[in-house]
Amino acid sequence: MEPVIREAVPDELPALAALYCRVRRDEFFWEPSVGPDDFYRDTRGEAILTAHCGNGGQGGQTAAGFISVWAETKFVHCLYVDAAFRGQGVGRRLVDAAARRFGTPLTLKCMRANTAALRFYEKTGWTVTDVAATEKGPCCVLVRGDVGA
Repeated sequence: MEPVIREAVPDELPALAALYCRVRRDEFFWEPSVGPDDFYRDTRGEAILTAHCGNGGQGGQTAAGFISVWAETKFVHCLYVDAAFRGQGVGRRLVDAAARRFGTPLTLKCMRANTAALRFYEKTGWTVTDVAATEKGPCCVLVRGDVGA
């Protein structure tokens, strides 16, 4: 089933916060513990688009993932896809929807240690434009110029 991409509604933010926490706990080994407050802090002031698939959740579907974008600069702050929905085009569709909504180029930062995410970005048309040293390790800056790259 094709995911439905739409703007997040306030009632589903707790479920998105839970998804955010699950992914970070499972995959961001360089980060200390994380909680729902981190989701609200990290997405404050940002537009959030969600991908919904299958049964359950808002409108009879389950939140498979979300993307949050600081619209003024077209900066993707968060892109999270539930492990159960990976490899089904959810992440690509979220990025494509953000590019259509906010324009391009989109930019983001990704820790070099996040190898699965970097593989996804490489496969979906993102280009590493810089690598900066941070206290948590090297961080890549990536740009994606066109929709559906």
